[in-house]
Amino acid sequence: MQSNKKIYYGWYMVLLGFLLMALAYASLASCQGIFIKPVTEELGVDRAVFSGVTTISSIGVIIGSAFVGKIFKKFPLKTVVAVSCLIVCVCLAGFGFSTQMWQFYVLGSIMGLAFAGLTTIPISILINNWFGVKKKGVAMSIAFAGSGLGGMVLTVILNSIIQKWGWRTAYLADAAIIFFVLMPLILFLLVSTPKEKGLERLGEGEVTKSNSGLTSSQAKSTLSFWLMFFSFFMMSMINSGLLNHQIAYLSDIGFSASASANIGALAVGSLTIGKIILGSLCDKAGLKTGSFVGNFLFFLGMISLLFTTNVPFLAYVYILMFCVGGAVPTICPPLFVSGVFGEKDYASLVGILTVAGGLGAAIGSLLCGKLYDMTGSYTVCWSLFILCSALIVVMQWVSLCKKPSWNE
Repeated sequence: MQSNKKIYYGWYMVLLGFLLMALAYASLASCQGIFIKPVTEELGVDRAVFSGVTTISSIGVIIGSAFVGKIFKKFPLKTVVAVSCLIVCVCLAGFGFSTQMWQFYVLGSIMGLAFAGLTTIPISILINNWFGVKKKGVAMSIAFAGSGLGGMVLTVILNSIIQKWGWRTAYLADAAIIFFVLMPLILFLLVSTPKEKGLERLGEGEVTKSNSGLTSSQAKSTLSFWLMFFSFFMMSMINSGLLNHQIAYLSDIGFSASASANIGALAVGSLTIGKIILGSLCDKAGLKTGSFVGNFLFFLGMISLLFTTNVPFLAYVYILMFCVGGAVPTICPPLFVSGVFGEKDYASLVGILTVAGGLGAAIGSLLCGKLYDMTGSYTVCWSLFILCSALIVVMQWVSLCKKPSWNE
């Protein structure tokens, strides 16, 4: 039993995960949208061309995710995370000095590789190491909730810097914030396993079966796995497009630059609450109900965003729907893996779904930018995303209904 007088050290790992998501993850996934208009206007390139930076970074994340598991086995987790943090900071600062798109592409690809060792995968490993099945869902949702609050705060801060001193200064500021806040915490707070502190994993309980479930090969032979894979691919594709283009879209349809940035920041910030709500809902009502509610709200949110062109107030309805719906791609994959396939090959299966998310993120922003450049608006893109979000509702529901028999 853990002492009631002391905070279980694993919660500090949750705090670290929260801050990694709030500053590092949010910088890539949530804040790049505020740079689209100023960068493309100064460098004279299309939005699709600049969106390619996100695509290349996402490809880097995919490639890095394929190898980072082996790297974590050879080197201490703290070392890998610290080096990855340094590389990300150097690349962000490099953006501030870039004058041609090929420089953005080179730096973006390197940054993507480093992100694989800095955000979702090491955080998932830490949470899984420190928490058993009874606490894992709550711990995971709190850690991943950081991207929402961080995205909101960073968007406001960086947009203000852009308005006053330009986008180059904003990139340098982003790099400085990440380095001076995260690096000390990584070096002095991160502890890989409870054994290093003389502790045991919290939330095990007598019902925990950490070695039960399916192997990666067995899981990949099921319908549930591939429905999960392609549904999370599509949801990450939509999220990437939204987070990188929603501010530009709102500006295009008549919102001021500051109002567009504030609404975008509020949408991202709402995920902080939404992720905790979704995680709690999945724990209390069941994964099937929780994911269905999240996916259906996401579908309604996309419809609201499309019709914001005619009814500006719907931008705020979109935020309410996105609050919980937008949390699905980060909260649900590890819960789907443990709930449907067990913990026998947990890390490998989470890694594969991370690849699915990375592939979606690589396509989403680029697709959005290309459709905008072709049509002069985001109507076609949002309509496509509505169709995809409807398919996601069905695919994830079926994937849980068809879960392997060991879970029955």
